[in-house]
Amino acid sequence: MKYKAEVHVMYYDNELTFTSELFQKSEIDDSFDLVEEMPQFNDGPSDMMRFIAAEIHYPQRAKEAGLSGKCNLRFVVLPNGKISNVELVHGIPGCPECDKEAIRVIKTMQPWKPGMQNGRAVPVVINIPISFRLR
Repeated sequence: MKYKAEVHVMYYDNELTFTSELFQKSEIDDSFDLVEEMPQFNDGPSDMMRFIAAEIHYPQRAKEAGLSGKCNLRFVVLPNGKISNVELVHGIPGCPECDKEAIRVIKTMQPWKPGMQNGRAVPVVINIPISFRLR
């Protein structure tokens, strides 16, 4: 996903519009938050969700206590596609086991297709929510 900024300038009664693409750099290890070509897990987001669903295990204590919620995680996809710096941004209150399980699953992911900026692979920060819901 790209964001575009437009600058409108009046020049001798003519309005000129300049468009430039914005790419944001992250605070994590000089990684990018947004690049020309974002990293991709295998065949895309639906494949990633299938992987997470297959690998995640609802913690027994959370089941017994009826705990559910959403973990928000952040990690870096390195230029070689490997996952690094997995961290919890926001966890499920009262369920550190759920948070640990979400982190464990992200750490087991195989390498991604790396993000590209100006024709070269760069580190990119990915934010992902993982929900735990009892049915």
